[in-house]
Amino acid sequence: MLGKLLKYDFRALNRIMLPLQGGVLLASIVGCILSRLSTVNTTSSYGSNYTSFSSSSAFSYTDMLSVASTMMVWGLLTLVYASFGVTLFLVCKHFYQSFYRDEGYLAFTLPATAVQHLLSKTISGFTWLLINTVIVALTAFLITYFVYSASYFDDSFMGLLVALYEWLTGGLDTVDLIVILMMLEFIAVCILAVLASLLQVYVSLTIGAVTAKTHKVLAGIGVYIAIGIIIQIVVGISFLLYIFFIMPEFSSSSNPPYGWDVFGAIQFVLLSALVFLTALVVGFFLYTKRLMKNKLNLE
Repeated sequence: MLGKLLKYDFRALNRIMLPLQGGVLLASIVGCILSRLSTVNTTSSYGSNYTSFSSSSAFSYTDMLSVASTMMVWGLLTLVYASFGVTLFLVCKHFYQSFYRDEGYLAFTLPATAVQHLLSKTISGFTWLLINTVIVALTAFLITYFVYSASYFDDSFMGLLVALYEWLTGGLDTVDLIVILMMLEFIAVCILAVLASLLQVYVSLTIGAVTAKTHKVLAGIGVYIAIGIIIQIVVGISFLLYIFFIMPEFSSSSNPPYGWDVFGAIQFVLLSALVFLTALVVGFFLYTKRLMKNKLNLE
């Protein structure tokens, strides 16, 4: 039954997500190309005759290209980062309409458990959020690479390829392995953060639908804000505890020039984030399932 639910959810989301994500990706590529062309033209115009803003009395063609390139980059970044919020909104709208509007009467008559319903919505929604996250990261990379510092990233990319080759052939030392491990942990933290954000909205909408007789969406938004505040308080207190009690444990006068164990401190933060986000994901999922199974009233 889970397979059929997934097929339905992906089909419903694909109708709106494919044009959205495709448009964002196309805008990112075109924007980066145009901005790169503007940067190249601006750079090729620099020379002995170039005059800065402060010393020029006229607004030259080169200056206009530079301003246009900067505005294009910021506009592109705004569009791409806003697309994550739009994607999250559409995914959560599909979740709410499937369960807590008229469509919910049909959904809960199907021979499927609350876990299967929730898993289907979570997998389909998370997949599209992950796709959008990849598009955002790709856009940030393209802007940084093609517009600002291509030569630096050429060296970094080649260094990454060399590191991967040495890892596969067993030629990495302990420090290299620690760095790769931390990179993998950071990717896992990002994935869990996206999943936790999705399930936070799910549990908020479900609490609003269960507790409020009217204005259920507004109630869900209020619950979402309240949960967000609680999470921020917990993170803030944990950060203060880390600064005052845990970070001194990584102090090491025998580790110049930093004076402390950088790898150990970063590793502790990443592992703590993994544990915290995993707890949020599991807690949000189980509580949403419990409410859908025992407390839901569609009347």
